[in-house]
Amino acid sequence: MTKKIHILVIEDNRLLRDGLAALLDAQTEFKVVACAEGGSAALSRLQESKPNVVLVDAALGRNRSQRLVESIKEAAPHSRIIMMDMLPEEEDVIDFIKRMASSRRTPRWRSSSIRSARSPTAAMSSRRR
Repeated sequence: MTKKIHILVIEDNRLLRDGLAALLDAQTEFKVVACAEGGSAALSRLQESKPNVVLVDAALGRNRSQRLVESIKEAAPHSRIIMMDMLPEEEDVIDFIKRMASSRRTPRWRSSSIRSARSPTAAMSSRRR
């Protein structure tokens, strides 16, 4: 039996958050262990669920995502962080890189992006429909 990758999804749009969680849970190698709408709930669920991967909406609001990434890195250095955004602004990507997030922009979100996350953090672009 293969060990599943435990995922925390942080997304302020409920429809997208629930849809992404359902999509990931449908994959045999993933298990969504928690979802959160924003910062304080995310940090609480992070401590409870101890995920391997944290998917963070890069557009939570003015600097909220950046501060949240710093808090996640401090609270759970073992977790990989993947930033996701539909159309990331160049300055936001640069800011995430400066905050020790590495940038990887892909044309579409793919489950392989989670499996292949090798660095402690990775920025990822996704298309929202």
